[in-house]
Amino acid sequence: MRFNMEINIGRVVITIINFIILYLILKHFFFKTVDDTITNRQNEIDFKIKSTNENEQKSKQLVLQHEELLKSSRQEGKGIVEEYKK
Repeated sequence: MRFNMEINIGRVVITIINFIILYLILKHFFFKTVDDTITNRQNEIDFKIKSTNENEQKSKQLVLQHEELLKSSRQEGKGIVEEYKK
């Protein structure tokens, strides 16, 4: 078996030109679209993270409020029991 190991300069030049043309076509039609899609997705993710953090803060505040309400209810209940014992 013999392999042809010659380099054809004409074929190399044509391949490079084809690659450059393909790159320019992809850059013109697709790179901006892909970049816009990635940017929109990143903005959506950032919004969801911000919203989640805000909801987490709100839930922590509600937990604290409910704990305070529960504590005051227990104290009120103890007061009623003490008053009933008297």
